[in-house]
Amino acid sequence: MNYGGMLQNWALQQVLRKLSAEPVTIFYKRSSRLFKLYRFCRKTAVVSLKKLLKRHKYAHLRFPWELSSHHLMKQFAIKNIAFTPYMPQPSDETITAEGIEAVVIGSDQVWRPPFNKQWLPLMFCDFLKADSQVKAASFAASFGTTEWEYPPRQEAMAKRNIGKFRAISVREDFGIDLVREHFGREAVQTLDPSMLVDEAEYLTTIPDEVMANVPAGRVGVFILDLTDSKRRVVETVCRTLGKEPLYFGRIDPETRFFDPVERWLAAYSKCDFIITDSFHGTAFAINFGKPFISLVNLARGGGRFHSLLSMFNLSDRLMEENSYDKTEAIVKAEINWTEVDDKLSEMRRRSVDFLQQFLNS
Repeated sequence: MNYGGMLQNWALQQVLRKLSAEPVTIFYKRSSRLFKLYRFCRKTAVVSLKKLLKRHKYAHLRFPWELSSHHLMKQFAIKNIAFTPYMPQPSDETITAEGIEAVVIGSDQVWRPPFNKQWLPLMFCDFLKADSQVKAASFAASFGTTEWEYPPRQEAMAKRNIGKFRAISVREDFGIDLVREHFGREAVQTLDPSMLVDEAEYLTTIPDEVMANVPAGRVGVFILDLTDSKRRVVETVCRTLGKEPLYFGRIDPETRFFDPVERWLAAYSKCDFIITDSFHGTAFAINFGKPFISLVNLARGGGRFHSLLSMFNLSDRLMEENSYDKTEAIVKAEINWTEVDDKLSEMRRRSVDFLQQFLNS
C-alpha cells in the first residue's frame, strides 16, 4: 500500500458518489494458510499485551508495525473508504450477490506486469464471465512505462479479457497507443483519480490536531528513494529559498516507519515548496498548487512522470540525475498557475464525463 494508491481510491469514491453511484472497493487479499495462522497468532498476542500495558505507564507506546505503511493505510481506509465484505475469491457470482452492477478498474500501474504479477488477471476482470451482466471499465489504467513489458502468456490473458470492458481510459498519453497496438481497442486519457478532487476536499479528512502539529512554510520533501545526490538537491532548494526542510512520508529512510495519511496530506497543504521523486508526490504538488521539483524515478516508471508534466506544460520542473545542476534555476522559475488550473479543470471535466457516460451506458 502507498499514499497515492490509497488516496486515489478515496478520491474516486468521492466522485462516484457525486454521480449518484454507491461505490465500494472489492475487499480481496490473497494469502497463504501459513500467513493467516501467523497473523492470527500475532493479533492474539498483541491484543493480550496491549491489555497488560494499559494498566501501566507504557500504554502510550506503539508497536513497530503500527508505524508501517500497511498499518497506517489500513487505519485511513477503515475510516474513509467503503468496502465489500471480504471476498476470498472474487467471481461473477460473489460480485452480483453484493448488488454490484458495474466494476471500475484503475489506476496506478495496475496494467504493469512487473509491478502487479499477483493481481494482473483481476485488473483485466478475469473474474467476470464473458456474458456477465456486470459492466466493466478501466479508469486511468496505467502501464507505467512506454516499454511493452507483457510476456506472451500475460498478453494472451489481457487480450482474452479486454473485450469485457465497455469503456477504456488510461492515465498516460502513451497508454492510448499501447492499448490500440496490443489490444486492438481505442482508449482515452483521463486524470489520475487523486487529481479529481481539490485540496479543500482532502482537508476534510485531516483532524485539527494533526494540521496544527505540522509546521508551515517549509520545503516539503517526499522522497521514496533517498540518495546523496537527492539530499544535495534538497540542500540547494532550501538554501535558495531560505527555508528549512520538512521530510515527510517515510519517517526514517532506514526503516519502514511512515507518517499517517492525514499528516502526509497536511504537509502538502502547509509546505511552500515540494521536492519529490514520486509520481503521486508530483500529482499532489500540482493539485495543491505548490511550486515543485520532480526527480524522475526511472526504476519506478519514468514515462508516467513525463506524461503527467507534459499534460500541464510543466516538463521543465522534471529533473533526471544528470541535470541536478539545474536545481537553482528551476526553483527561481515561475509556474503559470492560471494555465495549470485551466488544464486541470478541463481534464477533470473530461474525466468525470467519461465516468458519467460509462455509468449511463
